[in-house]
Amino acid sequence: MQKVLISAKCKAKSKKILKDSKYTYGDALDFFAKVITNSSTRLQAEIKFTTSEIEDLKRKQERINIEIVAKENYLENLLEEWNSNRGTYKKDIEENKQLTESINAIKQIAAKFKCDPQDINNFTGSDTISFHARKCGLSKFEFEELITSHEGQ
Repeated sequence: MQKVLISAKCKAKSKKILKDSKYTYGDALDFFAKVITNSSTRLQAEIKFTTSEIEDLKRKQERINIEIVAKENYLENLLEEWNSNRGTYKKDIEENKQLTESINAIKQIAAKFKCDPQDINNFTGSDTISFHARKCGLSKFEFEELITSHEGQ
């Protein structure tokens, strides 16, 4: 009987099994072709294949369930940390409130003098920007960057 050359892709696991066996790839294809032509054997093969797929999916599901439990534990730890540090977070929020109030004050002064917020020192006669920067615990440069990034808001 004449043989023909074909090429195919298969799972790495299947390739290893065939390579470790005494059979060639051609033998495996011939066997499979014989199996699928016999309806009883084909049905048994489909049952085994489908059962194998279900088992794979169950293993994947179990891994996902383990990941979910790990993430839930991580979230629980984060929430505990959040609750135990609420005072610190309130301080951060208050500092942010102070920063927002200072930026708004600069904007109001600039609107009153109809000038750019970066130029208000020329109109107020004092270093207003440095005053607000110190009040917020920032350098003048950092505070000016924040003013610039909040322009138009």
